[in-house]
Amino acid sequence: MNCVQHMKIAVTLMIASSLILGSCGQDSSSDVADSISDSKSATVSLPDGIFLNKAPKDATPIPDLKMTAKEGDEVLIHVVIGGRVRPFVDNRSIMMVVQATMSNPCNIPGDHCKTPWDYCCTPSQTLTKNLATVKIIDSQGQPLKVNLATASTLKPMSTLRVRGTVGPRPDEQAFVVNATGIYVEDAP
Repeated sequence: MNCVQHMKIAVTLMIASSLILGSCGQDSSSDVADSISDSKSATVSLPDGIFLNKAPKDATPIPDLKMTAKEGDEVLIHVVIGGRVRPFVDNRSIMMVVQATMSNPCNIPGDHCKTPWDYCCTPSQTLTKNLATVKIIDSQGQPLKVNLATASTLKPMSTLRVRGTVGPRPDEQAFVVNATGIYVEDAP
């Protein structure tokens, strides 16, 4: 997948959100480290109870939801944090996620990908079908001013179950879940 394809997908999926993308194939480990460690401008905290103690059951695959879900529908997705070199939006409670059951060729033995969470070895059409944005929003529907990368349980490649409501769907590719509960199943 080339960088132009990354940019087109990001514009569609992030809607009005700004997401700084790294380039596939470039060494961007310092960008990722900066994103993960940047907590200077967090002005609010995550809502109490956002992290669940028990795994919700019966998740629906993202590709299925993209075909049927409408804004406001209650959903549960089973996902991995990733899909971009920088899956977290700086200073906002927004992250990119990928369907957990989708294979990641960047994780096969012998592949020495420095950022396997970006799924750069996956064909762009496959990634787009399995990609979603997760937000934690305030009462006005705006993402909280919290960098999710600073949450000790959320890291690239963490496996999650996310419960929430479907956000605006400006097109069939965009899929946003406004999270009401997150269960961290596995963290790398």
